Amino acid sequence: MKDCVFCVLGWHFHRHVLEQLAGIARADVYILCHRPISEVPNFVSDLIQADHIITRPNVGYDWGGYQQFLETNIWRNYKYVFFLHDDLQILDLGFVERCIQFFNEGRKFVGNGLIRQDHWPQSRIECYAHANWGPPSTKWRHRIIRGSFLATTRESLELLNGFDVFWDRLRISIGFGNWSLVATCGKMQHIFGPEFVAYLGEKYGESPYITELHRGGELGEDENHQRRQRLSILAAAFKVSARAYVWFRRTSWREPIGLFFGLPVRLLSSRSHKATGENEAFTDKW
Repeated sequence: MKDCVFCVLGWHFHRHVLEQLAGIARADVYILCHRPISEVPNFVSDLIQADHIITRPNVGYDWGGYQQFLETNIWRNYKYVFFLHDDLQILDLGFVERCIQFFNEGRKFVGNGLIRQDHWPQSRIECYAHANWGPPSTKWRHRIIRGSFLATTRESLELLNGFDVFWDRLRISIGFGNWSLVATCGKMQHIFGPEFVAYLGEKYGESPYITELHRGGELGEDENHQRRQRLSILAAAFKVSARAYVWFRRTSWREPIGLFFGLPVRLLSSRSHKATGENEAFTDKW
């Protein structure tokens, strides 16, 4: 009986990644595809069965895709759950056994390359504006895991009760994907404690098992640059509003000033296609 499941975020569809994962006998592989099914390369159907290719709206970036997979509840049939991008270089399939070893040692989540920075939320308090929970203080610190690779267990996912995704449904900036990363990892440490995470390697973006790659932009260089320029002012203004909202959520000034600053957060980070049973945002008091 298979005890592992892989959620591969479908965008680049690097063939060698799917070939290697499909060869793991103890695992089932699902693709959470953010492209139309018509854009999925033909070779994918030779490796992944049709009902394991799940298409969802392209919102929320990588963590949004992982949350969309959680909402299918497929992962509940497995003991170990792996989330990863489809443009990695897999060097050694032994990462599966290494992750399981970490879980047996008490770690709850495993990332690929070590990230030494742990200055959140002191430097980026706005990253938590959309989240259902809040850091206990700006002096509190927590680790993070890049969304390129994340391994965990069914039990830990049940206790975590979802990722805190900034959906960015207006697609203002891909940088908001990092808000999902920071808020979600803070939530992990908040629930499981400072030893919640282990890493497969000691270098950023690298381990003996996996090398992470930087994604290419979907737009041409000139067009992409122009678009970033048009949206940079809006993103900067939103950041100021988000920081103010977080501050007011932590004080007795929540109403009505907090609601004023929180309105942009609600509008830009929410989902218009909310799934049944998904947690409502902004329910927990800090």
